[in-house]
Amino acid sequence: MKWISGFWRRIGALVVDAVILGVAGLGLGLVFEEQFVKLGSWGRFVGFFVAFAYFGVMNSHVSGGQTFGKKLLKIKVVNTDNQPITVLRSLSRFIILGIPFFLNGAHFTNKVLSSY
Repeated sequence: MKWISGFWRRIGALVVDAVILGVAGLGLGLVFEEQFVKLGSWGRFVGFFVAFAYFGVMNSHVSGGQTFGKKLLKIKVVNTDNQPITVLRSLSRFIILGIPFFLNGAHFTNKVLSSY
């Protein structure tokens, strides 16, 4: 039997995970403040890669398809066979949602954009 978690449980898990990542980000910010200031708006990529690693690894078979928020709310990410997904698939899932979120408001100069 296949079960799909409800909207509010998913939001709850995301809130728990956001708090965890926020506390981790605060800690990193306190320790590496000077380096992050030097990065300026490019510092958002540090956050992207931290979240990328967290969600990519935790939502995969490595952690049973569960982040800490999902474990708390007893939900998990599974494939059609009801098994936790691979790390590559989990990373791909995060990229689809993560890139637009983290690039929202990112400052790209004409020099950067035209170099590609």
